[in-house]
Amino acid sequence: MKEISNRSATFHFSIEQKFTAGMVLLGTEIKSLRQGKANFNDSFCVLHQGELWIRSLHIAEYNYGTANNHNPVRERKLLLTKRELHKISTKTKEKGYTIIPLKIATTENGSAKIDIALAKGKKTHDKKNNTEILGYAPVYGSLGDLTEIKSEPTKPTSNAGKIYLYQNYTFQMENGEGIHIINSSDPSNPQKIGFIKVKGCSEISIKNNILYTDNHRDLVGINISNMNAIQVVSRLENVFPGTNQEYPPVDGVFFECVDPAKGMVIGWSQKMLSNPKCKR
Repeated sequence: MKEISNRSATFHFSIEQKFTAGMVLLGTEIKSLRQGKANFNDSFCVLHQGELWIRSLHIAEYNYGTANNHNPVRERKLLLTKRELHKISTKTKEKGYTIIPLKIATTENGSAKIDIALAKGKKTHDKKNNTEILGYAPVYGSLGDLTEIKSEPTKPTSNAGKIYLYQNYTFQMENGEGIHIINSSDPSNPQKIGFIKVKGCSEISIKNNILYTDNHRDLVGINISNMNAIQVVSRLENVFPGTNQEYPPVDGVFFECVDPAKGMVIGWSQKMLSNPKCKR
């Protein structure tokens, strides 16, 4: 049995109750876990529509996987009983509680279990009444920041979303930030070649060299005939609901209250918060 632990969990949090959950995983993910190739950096658990998910858990691609290898940081469903889910849901509605991952263990039969916990952020050594908790903070910007679309150099994948295959390229969403362009003409050695900055994006479709995606509330068309000189060729306004200006897109989490004086909310980032006053 192979075990991978979240070593920082007990440093930041006081554990109150542990649970062991099943994990819905792909075959290549199990193989990578058995090799110990995973880390908990920035990972967290959320309840969404009555189901429990773990986000930002990095499970490295399997070395001998095919072009259909898994997305290393995809969202993964966790399996608990209804009674356990109800207990967690009830507790996370109380101030200070959050759900954190503790440890993953793979079994001989090819499955994996994860230990999670209801926990509270520990008080910092220099502020007796300051409690830190994992939550969301609004990302502020101007309308100009939000609607600017441009080519940028390659960058690391940190919040991966949907993948779209087109000709010899793979396009991977960086949720809320843009789109990675990957040359996959050699499936055994895909290479990132660029990044398209598109704030608020999460959807993608391509037809006749026009890439369609969401840019906040708008549907935009981007000509990708020349990957080094992309051009916005169309924009339909107010097609999508856009980024919520009041609270993050997940349930059962604490968040930093929005301050309209700082500008419009163009996204939400997950981080440690000090004594957050807002909760969804």
